[in-house]
Amino acid sequence: MFDRLDETWQAIRVEVKPKTASNKVAVVFAGAAHTHRLARAAMVLIDADFVAETSPLTRAVYECALTTHWAAQVDDSALQLSDQEIRAHRALVRELQEARLLDQIPPERRKLPSDQDQHITKITFEQICDDLNPGGDEAYAIYRILSAYSHATTTAIGRYLQPDDRQPLGFTASDVAEPEEPDFQVFLLVASLVWAGRAVDYFDSGHSRRSELRSAARAIGINSELVPSDKFHMRTI
Repeated sequence: MFDRLDETWQAIRVEVKPKTASNKVAVVFAGAAHTHRLARAAMVLIDADFVAETSPLTRAVYECALTTHWAAQVDDSALQLSDQEIRAHRALVRELQEARLLDQIPPERRKLPSDQDQHITKITFEQICDDLNPGGDEAYAIYRILSAYSHATTTAIGRYLQPDDRQPLGFTASDVAEPEEPDFQVFLLVASLVWAGRAVDYFDSGHSRRSELRSAARAIGINSELVPSDKFHMRTI
């Protein structure tokens, strides 16, 4: 199923609906493209039996897919994401200044954005999950699980430890002690392709992939469309 979804994505020809905001289209199409490319790389690792090592990529795919799906349905999503980028860049520049490392980034990236460049309330991925239904706590919990296996946590590094009768602590230098099954990660990768593809479908006047995406969603037991939640409507009143 993954290969088929990826194949039809790469062959897609979209006719954008008239009067659609170009900045939103750009964010959604680029987000969907990034989702698919990262997912393709993740599947290469899984096919090579690097399942544990795929967690950081799967997390990135999942985050990008949900963000893209959210962006397709929120009127000022492009501005909110741009605003978040400004905040992150401001923090980076200040940290580099304090560490006297500012000359390590290109000159055009050294400018510190002004407070006037700020427009909207900070948006986080947890907020994005809360804005979607289905989504919310369950969606964010999946992200947290993937994060635990993506960073230098005891959860992640503990996979290389194993009992050893000859010494107090044993470890394996080349592989995880208990190899993981890829099913959950493959499920998330396929789901992410559905959500990213469905985001693009909102703007496709011909809806060339809608039936395929809905069919794939039914096959793996997910909703192909994540709609704005009650929390979103309350937040934006």
